[in-house]
Amino acid sequence: MLLTYFLRVMQINYASILELIEVWRGIEGESARLAATRHTDAQLLEMNQSINAMRDCLSDAQAYSTLYVQLHILIGQASGNAVIAYSVESDCEASLRGLERRQADQLNRVQVLHEVLGGAIAQGDAALAHQTMTLHMNEAIASFMAP
Repeated sequence: MLLTYFLRVMQINYASILELIEVWRGIEGESARLAATRHTDAQLLEMNQSINAMRDCLSDAQAYSTLYVQLHILIGQASGNAVIAYSVESDCEASLRGLERRQADQLNRVQVLHEVLGGAIAQGDAALAHQTMTLHMNEAIASFMAP
């Protein structure tokens, strides 16, 4: 149901999409914060595997986007909050188009932030995980607003 709503909003207008990304920023930030303290060793291993695979796909925006979604879903699941996990999954599926438009240098920046995020989660640093995810989402907003 959320995915349908998010996809519908994305069809309406530019302002609605921007508002939706602003909501995602809060959900994703909380997801990362909780994942830093609630993840299992198995979840951390999967997140690290996704981050490493993303590094290998920087020249292929479509493959990178698929791995990006996988990572964000894993972080949502590691939050230990089913509502957040479902929301993140819906958010990611609806936002794929924006990530696929990014250039290689932009994907490099996204990758660096994901590597910092993965390290913060692994260290159990909830504040840094939240801060990094929020920065990542702020940059997504800026990218969306760019011509």
